[in-house]
Amino acid sequence: MGSVIEGYMTSAEVATALGVRQDTITRMAREGRLPAEKVAKTWLIPRWFVEDMAKSYEGHRGRPRRKRKYTRRMQQ
Repeated sequence: MGSVIEGYMTSAEVATALGVRQDTITRMAREGRLPAEKVAKTWLIPRWFVEDMAKSYEGHRGRPRRKRKYTRRMQQ
């Protein structure tokens, strides 16, 4: 991986390392869930943080399931 700055990874590199989409990493950085810095149009994330995160991160696809409070069958 050829990083832009030594010790940092771009959002594209992080997405590849974690197996998620780049949009996901960009959104997490924008929301402050990642210690990222924006330089020009590129989000830079510290390599040490990505390595620690990769040990326990499990990317889930889609929205979390919400259990219904009741169903039509229960009303009858």
